[in-house]
Amino acid sequence: MKKITKQRLLFAAAVLLFSVICCLTNIISGDDYLGYYSREDSAVSYIAGISGRYFSNLIAYPIIRYPAARFCLYVPILFLCIWLLADCVQIKEKRIGISWLALGLFCTMVPEMFAQVLMWLGAFAPYVPPMIFAMLFLRTVFREFAGKPVKSKWAVPCFAAVGFAGALCTEHMAIYACCLSVFVLLYAFFRKDLKLRAYQIAYAAGTAAGTVLLFLNPNYSAVANGTEEHTYRFIESSPLDIMMQLYMKVIVFYSQRLWILNFLIAASLLLLYRRADRSGWKPDKCRFAKAALTIAFLFPLYFCINYGYVRLESIDGAMRLSALETAFSFLHLISVLYLGVILCKRQSGLRLTVFLVSTVICTAPFCMANPVSQRCFFSTFCFWVLAALEICTQAVCALDGETAGYCRRGAFLLGAVMAGYLSYINILNFVTFRINVSEVRAQLAESPNRAVLIDEPYMRYTPSFFFNTVFDKLDEYASGSKEDYLTCMLRYHGIPKEQVDPEKLVVTHHSLYDYLL
Repeated sequence: MKKITKQRLLFAAAVLLFSVICCLTNIISGDDYLGYYSREDSAVSYIAGISGRYFSNLIAYPIIRYPAARFCLYVPILFLCIWLLADCVQIKEKRIGISWLALGLFCTMVPEMFAQVLMWLGAFAPYVPPMIFAMLFLRTVFREFAGKPVKSKWAVPCFAAVGFAGALCTEHMAIYACCLSVFVLLYAFFRKDLKLRAYQIAYAAGTAAGTVLLFLNPNYSAVANGTEEHTYRFIESSPLDIMMQLYMKVIVFYSQRLWILNFLIAASLLLLYRRADRSGWKPDKCRFAKAALTIAFLFPLYFCINYGYVRLESIDGAMRLSALETAFSFLHLISVLYLGVILCKRQSGLRLTVFLVSTVICTAPFCMANPVSQRCFFSTFCFWVLAALEICTQAVCALDGETAGYCRRGAFLLGAVMAGYLSYINILNFVTFRINVSEVRAQLAESPNRAVLIDEPYMRYTPSFFFNTVFDKLDEYASGSKEDYLTCMLRYHGIPKEQVDPEKLVVTHHSLYDYLL
């Protein structure tokens, strides 16, 4: 017991260190510049009321404006998100290897998602907290289903608040929370071995109230009518446009780029298949299982080659290749779900089903909502991680002690190396950005006709490219609807606007290597 406690403390220290590094290497970018001055400058005050995300807006302003508040809010939120990913699948027995695996898989998120969610404060606030609220409720419900009921008298008001706050973070997670609460109520009501609990009803009521309040914001009427002016959001209504959105954006972000995670899922399912007692299986069940295993391996292999070497593109108007890849993605989902249900224990199969269906529910709204970017799929990614962890937990249970020990060491290496890898990238990008701003400020003070920008070495992992983009497209940002971005950005970095003349300024780029020579 003492050894396990020390191991969990080591894991907690690693997650805390990673969270602190992410917090300290964050920079202001994009809408953050407007949010920074939203309460003191009437010209950009509109940014605070363009949605019904009241709870996430409550978090966003202090973490953007005040470094101390950023540290006090950002660090525990990110820490809790990673901790709950590890804890949500460890209902009966704690396995430190699964915890390290959770950290490692979390760090395999695609670079654009990492930059847009963890490194961009304006997106961190609406996308990470609702995932925490959902996992808190899921963990409690799963423990209830496993025979560990909630006994605290504070459960009812706490989960009413969790449901209410979670619905006021972002639109697609409000929809998901409503679906989740309805499922839990129906499942608990119709199962003879379960009872409907007051905290489950309280969560559903809080979620419903929060969702109604969210969508009562008048901005959504403007989005639906196509008259929204500030964020360029709109709704796709044509079936053809929805299908194109699904083919070109949604399905790409859904699971195709998660090939490391999907390889791990396939390997774990293969292990479970080999260790399963198949003596009572009918021939058709064996054939279906083998076909599903083949798909589980072919899916990450195809997209590993597709994104790692040569990306195949649709070259016909019917988008046949994109349609086939979409069908392949759903076939992979069904295969993993089928194998998980037949190979895992009943409670584990239930959790896996919930996680996989959750990926679909969290993704579906973006077939109609625009614009769509990688950050919109953070919750989808987290549910894929939870599904992988659930399958891996069952696979580890099927191993002997020595083999499980090797897997535990491998999980530790994956978590430690990936967290260290991203921390190094963050630190180097942050230092480069600070040098870049300082150099540009000095150059413009000396001569307003020339600016040499330094590109961050790992541009895909940081939103700081916005600073260079504004200078590259100065004509576009010097007037019109984007002028507020230029004004606030220059004001934040202490660069007088009169020193930036779009007609005279010549912009060139250097790498960090060239700068250090």
